[in-house]
Amino acid sequence: MQVKLDVVDRSTWILGHLDPGARVLHVGCTDWPFTQLRLDNRQLLHDSILDCHVELIGLDNSTEGLALVQSARPDANLVNRDVTDDCSDLGEFDVIVLGEVLEHIGDAESALMSLRTVLRPGGKLLVTVPNALAIKAALRALSAREVVHQDHVSYYSPCVLGQLADRLDLEVRHMAQYLSESVRPVSRGGNKAIRGWISMSGAPIADGLVAELTREK
Repeated sequence: MQVKLDVVDRSTWILGHLDPGARVLHVGCTDWPFTQLRLDNRQLLHDSILDCHVELIGLDNSTEGLALVQSARPDANLVNRDVTDDCSDLGEFDVIVLGEVLEHIGDAESALMSLRTVLRPGGKLLVTVPNALAIKAALRALSAREVVHQDHVSYYSPCVLGQLADRLDLEVRHMAQYLSESVRPVSRGGNKAIRGWISMSGAPIADGLVAELTREK
């Protein structure tokens, strides 16, 4: 199967899908254990979503991370709960943001099925995950190195993510890829080279994937 994907900025892509007044559930909202670092650098996604004039609920199972976010943003509506738990008491949502969460979950299908029940028909499930086809990981492997988050249990390629959506009767409305930004000149140069290659070929070799999934009924 041939897969060609455009490159997008991850945060800009997510925020661009949030209409004013929409009811939004942000799963994994604290980005624990990097919560304080993200807050200090103004890079916490939940902080940005709070400024989008939406009706927002943040969901996370990190007590420490939730306390930090609540302290920084007293206006935040936060729920301490695991994504695999029943969320039906929270009502239905127009948009569910699931950013860099699926790769931490052993039973991704059960988690997505639980979220599907609270996504209104026609609503958007915004998923971002590390890309199993990332060229940076392949290059590290050639030098016998692997860099991985200690809590990751899975990776997703474009096809695997699409197949997961199909099994849950979710339509893939849009899929793209993103490059992780870095302040290191070497990394910035690498990103520029990768971006150039992608612009010519569309090859899905960037660091991560973004996908807009929708529930039709």
